[in-house]
Amino acid sequence: MKTRIIPCTECREQRRKCIPTFTANCSRCERLGKECIKPIPKVKLYTEQEIIRGQALQNQVVDLEWAIHQLETQLQSLAYSNQCTDLILRDHQSMFQTIQHQWSIQIRDGTFQLETGIKNVTDLLSIQFNGISYLSPLSCYTSSSSSETSSTTGYSESTKGSRMIMHFGAKISEGITPLSLKLFSQCTKANLNGNTLSTLPNHLSLDPRSLMDQLITTYFMCHNEHIALIHQSTFIEKYTALKDPLQDLVSVCICAYVCSVPCNHTRPSPLVNKAIGEYFFNLAKRIMLDQFDVHEKRLENVIGIGLISRYMRTYLMYHECSKFVDISYQICLDLQEEYKKPALNYQDEVDRAVFSRHVVMIMAVRVMLQRIFFTDQKNPMLHFCSWVALDDEPEKLKKTVRFQNEFFRLMNHPYARQVLMQVQNAQLGNLSTLTFESIVVLEDVISEWVSSFPDEFRLCDNIKDVDQCIRAIDQTNEFALLSAFIQCQLFIINIYSYLLKPVATGTDYDQLCLRVQQRSSDNTRDGCRLLVCAIRRISQLENNGKCYYAVSASAFLFCAIDALLLLSNSPNQYIAKESLENLNSCLQDIDRINYIQAHGEHEKLSPFNMIDDVLKDMSVFDFRYYDQYPNPGHTIMYDAAKYIARTIK
Repeated sequence: MKTRIIPCTECREQRRKCIPTFTANCSRCERLGKECIKPIPKVKLYTEQEIIRGQALQNQVVDLEWAIHQLETQLQSLAYSNQCTDLILRDHQSMFQTIQHQWSIQIRDGTFQLETGIKNVTDLLSIQFNGISYLSPLSCYTSSSSSETSSTTGYSESTKGSRMIMHFGAKISEGITPLSLKLFSQCTKANLNGNTLSTLPNHLSLDPRSLMDQLITTYFMCHNEHIALIHQSTFIEKYTALKDPLQDLVSVCICAYVCSVPCNHTRPSPLVNKAIGEYFFNLAKRIMLDQFDVHEKRLENVIGIGLISRYMRTYLMYHECSKFVDISYQICLDLQEEYKKPALNYQDEVDRAVFSRHVVMIMAVRVMLQRIFFTDQKNPMLHFCSWVALDDEPEKLKKTVRFQNEFFRLMNHPYARQVLMQVQNAQLGNLSTLTFESIVVLEDVISEWVSSFPDEFRLCDNIKDVDQCIRAIDQTNEFALLSAFIQCQLFIINIYSYLLKPVATGTDYDQLCLRVQQRSSDNTRDGCRLLVCAIRRISQLENNGKCYYAVSASAFLFCAIDALLLLSNSPNQYIAKESLENLNSCLQDIDRINYIQAHGEHEKLSPFNMIDDVLKDMSVFDFRYYDQYPNPGHTIMYDAAKYIARTIK
């Protein structure tokens, strides 16, 4: 006969399985450092009749409270209704007084006719500034801050004249980003039950501690300086004191992260490295699902999700990533209020600094996933909070933090945010809408932002002079300068590559459309040229000590490929031919970085070649084919780029 195990108080409250050990603590309390308290057997203090009578009294109290609540609600509703009626009457009187001298109502042939005097778009736009802007169909382009003056450009929102509305968009078949995002939304690989746990390869399972030591050393040598997600000294102090690092969430997530990106310092082959990453990812997921609701583990859970979100996107777990990121987002909202209080000690300062970095990344990933899955976005205008650097952090990491704050200054600018949000909509293959004014002002915003760079991030004096920039790139040996320059070019490319096909709402603006198209083409071509040049310069500078090129260049190059594919659809044959040549050159670089076998059998068996038209029916796309590659996400994007390039005539 089995002995019934009574769970401890902690496991009972968290609804977790309580596994006894040879010590006084259960396995879960021992791992989390909790006090394992066994429940005290209950003693009946009342008779059965007394309990029934007490429950009846409690029910009466609940009924009385509900009746009182209903009465209070009705009284409040009545008072609010009277107040709203007075406000509506006053608003309607004011509105009719405003328009009665301009509009007239007539009865003709038994029907009402409204004569407004509106003859063109300019007259229609004037309604927006006469106190009844909500009657204008263009009122969605104003904001509550419209009366403020731009802090960077000096343009005042309140003094704008008539606006020219332009539409932009890229077909799914034209760019790698629209096609890949559409494909990723169809990928349903998900396993949130936490029951699957891979095993380490035989030759590594005997000493997992030394394997973790190697992966964590690689992380701080090749990764953390550029992403700044972990405070090194605090983590190392904690890690060295761990008895079993396989039970520590952040340590396990770091190992999964390192295995999800190409790096020259991971000793096993790419496919063995992938198996190691799968082991650590499943282990991290099991730990996280066991402690996600533990109050003191909140920041640790945010850090863990931030690290493995990269792993999940690399291995096409977009649905699963969305669920974990939503959990992290809710924790961030909770921590954000708590971290507004002043830090009490150094550990509090460390926690706040690390949180400031992770919250930006989590929110950015969450917005991206919302766009992929077309979910409701309650706050699509993401605000980037400043990062905080700590005194004992490496100087290179401090530079990363300082530049990110400079970059956030641009991203938080109202014009940049407006244009970027519409461009991200176009990247999904949807139609985006912008005013001509916002496009013009954005160029000034970018120019003034670059001109205000601190000297430590200034690669050259004139970022618009391509030849001067190339000379500066060839002469620099500093990663910080090249990294800042690459970030700037990525922003320019992402914006202008999706403004290559403007369409005005009227017929009187053909010349302006051509002007926007020409400027977008020039900015995109120059940006791609400078971006690829800077990335290749990094590959020339690197030695066996760093892997920044291998880790980051593939993502940068895919942005250039996306823009080059859009340029390849240009009606200008010279631009189209030049773009295709540069595209093939970038694909060769990615093939070397990510170990993608882009020739032989891969070309024949790729799902893009097994389906007549991928764009017509993506539901039959075989994602499982890419499980054999060390980096499935990039391999799909690689194949998508070649597929689109073949369709360009």
